[in-house]
Amino acid sequence: MLTVVIPSYNHSQYIESCLLAAIECEKARIIVIDDGSTDDTVAVVEAFIEAHKQYDISLIVKSNSGLISSLNMGLAVATTEYLYFVASDDIPDAAGIAQCINHMEVNQNLKFCIGGADAFFDEKPGHFFKVYGPSQDKFLKLPAQKRFKQALFNYPVPLLLQSTVFRTSALREQGGWDTNLMLDDYPMFVKLLVAYPDVGSEFSYLPDIPVVKYRQHQSNSFRNIPRQYAMVSQAIQHLASGFLADFATAKALAYYALVAIKNKNTVAFSKMVNASSYKVCFFSLFYFAEIPLTKAVGYFKRVITN
Repeated sequence: MLTVVIPSYNHSQYIESCLLAAIECEKARIIVIDDGSTDDTVAVVEAFIEAHKQYDISLIVKSNSGLISSLNMGLAVATTEYLYFVASDDIPDAAGIAQCINHMEVNQNLKFCIGGADAFFDEKPGHFFKVYGPSQDKFLKLPAQKRFKQALFNYPVPLLLQSTVFRTSALREQGGWDTNLMLDDYPMFVKLLVAYPDVGSEFSYLPDIPVVKYRQHQSNSFRNIPRQYAMVSQAIQHLASGFLADFATAKALAYYALVAIKNKNTVAFSKMVNASSYKVCFFSLFYFAEIPLTKAVGYFKRVITN
């Protein structure tokens, strides 16, 4: 009934806890897809499989080609009705996954179920906080005709693949992940929400059902601000065109530039500006103008004086 796909890359210190949680999913097929790890991830997984032969766990090792490649490979080899992806440093919640599947079994028209996510910092493993809040609620409950524009300008960060249970057929109907893009969750959710827009009848949003514990640590990609901006802007340019794409990219630049300023990261700020067109940089000024002047001046003063 369920395939759990665990893309892995250099997470030897985390993947065992992910696997221990994944085997709690009843009658699940578990597939680890390692993207050419250079640490001991493969050895840890092999040892885990050897010690847990009663479970259906397999390991695919491929040369390093990125997360999108791993996701598409997982989709290609899945043979079950339901499919769940979880990063190898996160911890799936078997009970929540089962609740989402039961909900989709009762409601056969549902293509996917977005459950809840509890985040925690690596250095504080027992302290959890909710990932989803008012911005996700508002976005996912929008009328379909308004959601695409909001996806470009007010997309709630984050929406997580690892808090979502999919019908395998729905992902295949959408052709899987675009291999020309670096970002995994944002463009896929936009594509799915355009194809299956009706909350409650084509997809469900059940934030009170925890599906994953979302680990945050120093190697998370979201902490690399220029890379995150590059991935988001690439996805926006792919999803839209013309002034719509430029204005949406400009808003992303303004947002990530402020994050860089707040963190006193002038190197990241410079990289993002230099990577952007003059037009996008100019349009971003309109978004900076929306910020209260005293707050913006405060940010810049802290950067200049430190």
